Amino acid sequence: MDDLRKIRQKTEKNNQNDAVIISKADLDRIKDATTIKTKDQLIQEKKLLEEQKAAALIKSKMRKTKMQEMDAMRATRVKPNEFQVAEKNKAETLLSKA
Repeated sequence: MDDLRKIRQKTEKNNQNDAVIISKADLDRIKDATTIKTKDQLIQEKKLLEEQKAAALIKSKMRKTKMQEMDAMRATRVKPNEFQVAEKNKAETLLSKA
């Protein structure tokens, strides 16, 4: 481990090109690209990813409907402001003239 730290310090200090420091994400991406996978494994991974996306979408929709319900409840409790009253009156007048 100390050897790795020494190499890193030398590389960062002297701008040497004999070693490269990459992030864990890049290392994982490279490893994943070099791993040989069968069709079944690829299909299984794709299916798992789709299931995770579907679960996240369902959770998001539930959260959205809950927020809409809470907003509707809040709107019934709060008195309408002057602008909202004026808009409502304007709409009613237009409908009565039609």
